[in-house]
Amino acid sequence: ATRTHFNQRSLAFIVLISGVLGGLLIVFSILLLCKYCLNRKNLRETEQMKLLYETLNQASLLDSNRLYHRGIREFSPLEPRRSNPLDRYQIAE
Repeated sequence: ATRTHFNQRSLAFIVLISGVLGGLLIVFSILLLCKYCLNRKNLRETEQMKLLYETLNQASLLDSNRLYHRGIREFSPLEPRRSNPLDRYQIAE
C-alpha cells in the first residue's frame, strides 16, 4: 500500500514539474518569437528607408550632373517642398 502511494505521489510530482516546465517553455518561445518579429520589422523598415534615401541620392546626383553639364545652377527638384503640392489646383478667389 505504501509503494503504490509513493508511486502516485511521485507520478503527480513529475506531471506537475513537466507542466510547469512546458508552460515556461511555451512562454519563452512566444517571447523569443515576438522579439524576432519586432527586430525583423524594424530591420525591414530601416532597409526601406535606406533604399529610399539611396534612390533619392542617385536621382539627385543624376539631376545635379545633368544641370551642371548644361551650366545651369538651379535647385534640385528633390528638395523638400516648401508648400502644399495641391495649392496649384486651388481656384483663385
